[in-house]
Amino acid sequence: MKQIFFILTFSLTLLLSVEPTRIMPLGDSITYDDSYADYPSPRPASLRHAYRDYLWYKLKDAHYHVDFVGSRNAGSAIVPPFDPHNEGYPGWTSQQIANITYSKLIANPPDIVLLHIGSNDWDDDVRGINNILNEIARYEQNYHHPIKVILARIINRRQHYDWISSLNRNIQTIANNRIRSGDNIVVVNMEYGAGIHYTNDFQDPTHPNNTGYNKMANVWFSALSHILSPVPNQPTSFQVTSLESKMVTLSWGDTSNNETSYEIYQNGILIATLSANTTQYIVTNLKRVTSYTYTIIALNPQGNSIASSISVRTKDDYGWLVPVTYIINN
Repeated sequence: MKQIFFILTFSLTLLLSVEPTRIMPLGDSITYDDSYADYPSPRPASLRHAYRDYLWYKLKDAHYHVDFVGSRNAGSAIVPPFDPHNEGYPGWTSQQIANITYSKLIANPPDIVLLHIGSNDWDDDVRGINNILNEIARYEQNYHHPIKVILARIINRRQHYDWISSLNRNIQTIANNRIRSGDNIVVVNMEYGAGIHYTNDFQDPTHPNNTGYNKMANVWFSALSHILSPVPNQPTSFQVTSLESKMVTLSWGDTSNNETSYEIYQNGILIATLSANTTQYIVTNLKRVTSYTYTIIALNPQGNSIASSISVRTKDDYGWLVPVTYIINN
């Protein structure tokens, strides 16, 4: 009697995954989200977001595999939801932030730090900011964990202050010196590079409104997009192109231009890691008349794609029919 078997192709997310890139938003009220209107009737922490929610949405829309880290939770009630963790401290100076930086890095080790600090210093002295960078370097050395710092030339105020512009020039100078010494720092220009309108984009004399915060998020996103790469696209048209009693040939469409490898799983067990741009794999030494499920994912340093899976049943020694294929779109 001839055998009829079915091939089911579907998408799923594997539990096995590459760790996300851990990003720590570090700074003062412009990181945490505080305004002068909060003092008589403060908002709950769950409603504070600053630029962080806008940045999160942009990163996710671009399929970046990231995790915001920090000991503070602000924005958990914002809709759409985003990762609310951060290290933002309203009213704190750069030296106060420097005093806690090392312990915060130990508690929540980041791969990238977004540093916007200095608004509360009221001076163009950058020693506190340099001390923050020293603490990051100390952590890197002691824990052998490299950190990329995206360092902001900070936004000015609604009423322009010359000391902030001077501070920003000094921030650029210390960054240039540290980069020459080997520090992994990128400088972004929030003061003039975000397109902030210093009349319309502020909710009070110091803090941006949502439009201003969204413009800040654009600057962070642009810098991050040069560091991160999106996860690969899902391999398509995953199918059996040849099936025998002890061997199956699998093929798929290479739909990504940024994968670094492919992984093939047989019944949930990794059986092959293949190079980028591969589109076929032959599995041998199978058992006759036995069902197998194969799963393929594309990977790069940012994470893994959505998986594609297919179930097959090997034939006996007498032949088999062309399989019926069902596609389920998630």
